[in-house]
Amino acid sequence: MNLLEAARHNDLERVVLAASSSVYGKPEYLPYDKDHPTNPVSPYGVSKFVSEQYARVYNEIQPLRCATSPSMARGCGRTWR
Repeated sequence: MNLLEAARHNDLERVVLAASSSVYGKPEYLPYDKDHPTNPVSPYGVSKFVSEQYARVYNEIQPLRCATSPSMARGCGRTWR
């Protein structure tokens, strides 16, 4: 949240968040995809899930291009290059 708040106050246009498959918890199927239900089962997974939700909300407050890295596409739901 500190990073997103700093980005908002400094009028940054984009942020990259490190994603983790831990937001999904126990897999219902593999490989994970963007439609897989999120149900984190560890404190780390919960913190990653919450950070992605904060990114989504901050995008509503101020257009903020967000991407997650390296391989899981979540966060604000936008992609950029």
